[in-house]
Amino acid sequence: MDFKKQAIERLSSVTDNPVLEVDLLLSHVLQQSRSYLYRSPQILTEEQKKYFDVLIERRLLREPIAYLIGHKECWSLPFIVTRDTLVPRPETECLIEYILMHYDFSPLKLADLGTGCGTIGLSIAHERPSWKIVLTDQSEQALQVAKENAKRFHLDHVVFAEGNWCDALEDHDFDIIVSNPPYIALTEWPMYEAALLFEPREALVSGEDGLQAIREIIRTAKKYLKSSGLLLIEHGFNQGELVRELLMKAGYQAVNTMRDLGGHERATTGSLKK
Repeated sequence: MDFKKQAIERLSSVTDNPVLEVDLLLSHVLQQSRSYLYRSPQILTEEQKKYFDVLIERRLLREPIAYLIGHKECWSLPFIVTRDTLVPRPETECLIEYILMHYDFSPLKLADLGTGCGTIGLSIAHERPSWKIVLTDQSEQALQVAKENAKRFHLDHVVFAEGNWCDALEDHDFDIIVSNPPYIALTEWPMYEAALLFEPREALVSGEDGLQAIREIIRTAKKYLKSSGLLLIEHGFNQGELVRELLMKAGYQAVNTMRDLGGHERATTGSLKK
């Protein structure tokens, strides 16, 4: 059995798509595209083989592929990721899509709270170069990753601010505030811990019921939005009803929940427009 087939067999114990993952790891080791793997024989130097073996061992411990190769694609952009940031999920793209579908190229101000590697804010900045976009995070390390991604994508019009949620904002006239905050409950963490062991816990867990950060954002965002401003928050698949209630009790109008590609309630909007 050659080394590639052996790696595929080994990874089948931790992933449903071992062929893809082995291709991604090989592409990373060889610094070549995946298509290259099918055009040319994979001949690794001894050093490359050792590195590949190390990556396979790390993956067998369930470390995310994105951390092993250093990037993850979202909205067709290759985001740098580290253990200081969450790995971008496909579900988050529904927030990006919603904003781009409902707002044209007219200049607006948007804040992405708890941006991590910059997934939401930078994806929108890439599509809306005339907008003023502020990316915030309380983690200096995560914010540095977001800055590196902004440079990578040549997004010079983006502003960064370190701080906790709305506390990081200086302006009080945002058209849109968007966030993918932590929303796993402490009581739920044991069932997710093994799968999420390598990702920053503070970006995942939010109080006893998973709504601590969401409550704070809903409460404070009103001070930083225009009178017609929109708040858009990602949440857990089973939290839609609770988030709608929180928004309505806080005085938000036109409260609406959208579903992700899996059909799950994934993000909820509320407007200050009367």
